[in-house]
Amino acid sequence: WFSPRHFWRCMLRRAMLGLARVGSGASATTAIITPASLETNGEEDNAVDIALSDYLQEAVQLGAVHKWQEAIDYIEGPLEEEGITAPQTNIQSSAFVFLGTAYRELGEHKRAIEVLSAAAESEKVKEPGVSKLMALLGIAKSYRALQEYPKSTEQFLAALRYIADTDPERYQKHKCAVHAELANVFLDTKQFAMARQHFQQASPIAVKLGNMHMAAMTMEGQAKSFILQGQFEDGLAVLVEALKVAEATKDSRQIAAIKYQMGSAYLQTRQYAEAIKVLQESLSGLTDPREAWMANIGIASAYQRLDAGDDKSERNKNNRTAERHLVTAVEIVSNKFEDLPSEVSTRIRLASHYRDVGRHEEAIEHYKAALRVAEQAKFESGMHGAKLHLALEYAKIKKERPKAEQLLTEVNAATKDVAMKKNCISGLAEVYHYTGQIDKAISVLEEGLELGKLPDAPPGTLNEVRGLFGSQLAHSYARKGEYLKAAETYDLVRGAAGDASQLAGVFSSCLSAGNLYRTLGQTAKAEERLREALSVATNFTDESYPTASLALSSLLVEQYTNESRPGQSSPGKESTTEAPAETSKTTTTSATPSPAAEMAQSKTPEEKIEEAISLYKNTVDNVNSDSIKCKAMVGLGVALHATKKEQEALSKLKEAHSLAKKKSITEIEGMILSNMSVVLISLGQPDEAKSVLEAGIKAAKSRASNEAESIQTILPLLLGLAEVEASKQDFDAARQIYQQVFDKASQYSMWEFATTAQRRVANLEDAAMDEMMKTQLKEMKGVEPKAQ
Repeated sequence: WFSPRHFWRCMLRRAMLGLARVGSGASATTAIITPASLETNGEEDNAVDIALSDYLQEAVQLGAVHKWQEAIDYIEGPLEEEGITAPQTNIQSSAFVFLGTAYRELGEHKRAIEVLSAAAESEKVKEPGVSKLMALLGIAKSYRALQEYPKSTEQFLAALRYIADTDPERYQKHKCAVHAELANVFLDTKQFAMARQHFQQASPIAVKLGNMHMAAMTMEGQAKSFILQGQFEDGLAVLVEALKVAEATKDSRQIAAIKYQMGSAYLQTRQYAEAIKVLQESLSGLTDPREAWMANIGIASAYQRLDAGDDKSERNKNNRTAERHLVTAVEIVSNKFEDLPSEVSTRIRLASHYRDVGRHEEAIEHYKAALRVAEQAKFESGMHGAKLHLALEYAKIKKERPKAEQLLTEVNAATKDVAMKKNCISGLAEVYHYTGQIDKAISVLEEGLELGKLPDAPPGTLNEVRGLFGSQLAHSYARKGEYLKAAETYDLVRGAAGDASQLAGVFSSCLSAGNLYRTLGQTAKAEERLREALSVATNFTDESYPTASLALSSLLVEQYTNESRPGQSSPGKESTTEAPAETSKTTTTSATPSPAAEMAQSKTPEEKIEEAISLYKNTVDNVNSDSIKCKAMVGLGVALHATKKEQEALSKLKEAHSLAKKKSITEIEGMILSNMSVVLISLGQPDEAKSVLEAGIKAAKSRASNEAESIQTILPLLLGLAEVEASKQDFDAARQIYQQVFDKASQYSMWEFATTAQRRVANLEDAAMDEMMKTQLKEMKGVEPKAQ
């Protein structure tokens, strides 16, 4: 209804009328054109304009088929021959506007501005009318294309003033278009409120004119201003109304475009099922290959994130659907339009999908394909991204780790992008962890902490890298056995992620620090950190709350066990070891516990075990994940065992085992059966316990194709077998099994099991010594000593 093509159709009709006035006996192409004729002839009948009308007619037809350079030649030649550098009549003004538009279509915006400015600024045209308005609009669009936004805004505002000063009613449709174009400039410059204001001014004009297509388009623009500002719900509300308007026009392309925008907003608000629905509906109406490409990527992204719970069949189905849409997106970007950087990013997406579903060989091949395209396009950031992803895949393959280190070092040295450097350093640390080069990992992570001090680092980078690399650094210290330093480094991370916008950082650092303080035997600090993690955890859906709940509950059970059985040696016993002076300086937290921590520490052992049981039951009743539900059932069983409710404990553990078998949750089977054996030993059934454990080991080995796949299940079962042998006072057999656990855990870097095995060997020595002392006393006195 209002476009350059519509305008030039009007100009063509006008030119034809001019030719008709000349009469059949006169030929515009043979007319004598002289500068003098411009002065002596009237505007409608002078020979120059008659000939120019003929040329303009031909040029318009060429422009209609996008032959813009030929169209320019048709117009520019006569103007240069006559020495016309600025229009003096309406038809000349039209020719200048068409010429400027043609240059703009060819991307020659500076020349377009030069030509259009001549039309807009000419004072000799008696009634410039729509030509001047079109010239102002053209200049504004070219400035926008050149990203000279202040000048573009100035010209659009000049167009609005021109409309207001001439004939506002006559130019209503032009006014609507100017508001919409100006709104887009404000979107480009992230002035979202101003953009929304101009879209809102355009919408009622479009409705008044009965142009519902334009009304829907301006409503879509309003929604976009909300979405780009992060106000997704407000954007969706406007899009729903825009869709109703568009559906009334039956314009399938516009309907599809709005549904595409809705799908993008649903993705941002994590409404994945709704996103899939509208994006799939949009595909049938999208004619622009770029929009179809993006819609397929959006659908794939939604399927990747769609919650399937613990239903592996549904999850696999979602992954296959996501793969299909990503493959389609690669085909579109490769064949339908030429955009090599977009092809690189899409191939990386597909490769990353293969990585996430465990198809590592295919992931590597597609990362390599992305790298080849990036190199062909000389797309530097694409090359860096492909190399980074490829290196991270190589890092998982033992023989390829030298390649991974080489690629990551190369990209880290070449790039100046802080985000890319962060990824490279994180990747290098991971490679060094894989290869056991912990000192190298610590060195590169300390380098990473300095990124926040770079002059071109974005605001907030210092805290961000503390959170990212601090966690890895703490993990590295833990790998070296420097648990106190690791815990204090996690406290540093917690301090860096202290504001409400980074609660995930607070949660993870508190959880990790709590577990480390627990390993160190500093249960008071461990409890304080875990309670803080629980306080910032969001809800049961994202698993943060149940994870913190399980950790705290386990600690409370351990505290109850230690305090109610003081004769036992346990890692939960409060350590009296002081922190070394040089490490304690790095601690960021106060030595004074928080009021919540003081209140928690004042609880009796009985109150703590009841709190643990309550937390476990709450998790069992509310969590969606079957895996976490199983863990909570196991914890509940352990807590009930600690309070000597053995039959209830055994019942809860059997229930957990039944659920794990039903849902194929094999990764925690070892934990379930190991704790079940402990309860059976307490019930005086060590042989039954041994039978349960041996059956579990046999089942784990039969399911796995190699030892690495089953080791997570087998290690806790071996610990259980050692406990069985210890209960029979066969300490040598128990010691051999603990050594086996320690060796296997060390081989697979499963340090928690290795530490547990070491600790239990120490407990075993104490138990053996106690038994020996009992025997000696019996021999010396000839009487049975009283139980300790």
